[in-house]
Amino acid sequence: MILRFFKSGLPSRFLFLLLIFFVLRLPGLFLTPASVPISNNTFLPWFYSFLPKSNTLLWFASSFLIFAAGYIVNFFGTNTGFTGKSSSLTLLLFVLLCSLLPFTDPVNPYLFATLFMVWYFGLLFRIPESTFPIRFAFDAGFALGMAALFFPVLLYMVAFTWIALMIYQTAQWRNYVTTLLGTVTPYLIVGVTTFMLNKPIRILPLLIPRFDNLFAFKHWHIVQLAMIAFFTVFILYTSLQVLGIVRTKSIEVRQHTSVVFWALIFIFSIVVLFRSSPEAFILSSIPASLLLASFFENMKKEKRAGWVVNSLFILIILYQIYFLYAA
Repeated sequence: MILRFFKSGLPSRFLFLLLIFFVLRLPGLFLTPASVPISNNTFLPWFYSFLPKSNTLLWFASSFLIFAAGYIVNFFGTNTGFTGKSSSLTLLLFVLLCSLLPFTDPVNPYLFATLFMVWYFGLLFRIPESTFPIRFAFDAGFALGMAALFFPVLLYMVAFTWIALMIYQTAQWRNYVTTLLGTVTPYLIVGVTTFMLNKPIRILPLLIPRFDNLFAFKHWHIVQLAMIAFFTVFILYTSLQVLGIVRTKSIEVRQHTSVVFWALIFIFSIVVLFRSSPEAFILSSIPASLLLASFFENMKKEKRAGWVVNSLFILIILYQIYFLYAA
C-alpha cells in the first residue's frame, strides 16, 4: 500500500514525505550542538564564521536543503530509468537514509559535500547523452572539487569519475584530463585566495588513509556501528540484485546502474578507509537511494516490499528515540 502510494502521481505524497522527514529530523532540534571535528587545514573554519549562530534556524535550513537535494535525486531516478516517471520512491528512501543518523550539528561539512555531490551526479548522468561531453566532464569535476572542499578525501572520487567515463564509453583522452582540471580548479581558487589573505591551507595530511587498526572505530558508538553495518549489508545485497535485474533493460539504464553501483562502493570505501565520522555516510544516500528505489520498483511482490520499507522506517524511528534518550 505504501509503495503504491509513492509510485502514484498524487501531489499529496510530497507533503506526506515532508512530514515524515521533519518527524525523523526532530531529534536533531533537541540535541546539544556539537560540531563535527574540523581540521584547520581546510577552509571550513573561515566558511563557518559566516553562518548564523541560531541552532533552530540552521536546523530548518539544513532540513530544507536535504529535502530539496532528495527531490533532485528523485528526478535523477525517474529520468534515468531507475523508477517510473511518476514515482517518488527515490525521495522516500533518500529521506530515510539521511535520517538514519541524527546530526549533533545541524550544519556540518558532510551536508554541504552531499549537496555538491548531487550536482556532480546530475552532470555525470548527462555525459552519455551529450554530443559535447568534455563540457560536462569539466563541470562534473568542478562540482566534485567543490564537494571536496568540505570533505577533502572526495578528491579520490576522480578515479571513480574516470571509471564512469569508461562505462559511458567516452574514449577521448581529453575528457579524462578535463575532469581532473575541473576537480582541482576550486582548490586553486581557494588556495590563491587564502594565500593572499596569509591563511594558506594544507590538505595533503588529510588525504592519507589510515590503515592502522582499520576496523577499530573507537569514536563510533556501538549502536551507530550496528545500524550502519545492517544498512550497509542490506544496501549492498539489494544493489547486487539490481545489477541482475537491469540485464534485460536498455543499455542506458545498465550504464547508469553500473555507474551508481561503483559510486556506492567508492563512497563506502572512502568513509571506512579514512575513519570518518558516522555522519559521512550521508554521502552514500545518493547512490543508495537510487539503487534501493530500483530494487523496490522491480520487486514483484509489492506487499512484501511494502513490509520491508515499513520495517526500515520503524527501525530508524526506534533508533532516533534511543539516540535522543542516550544523548
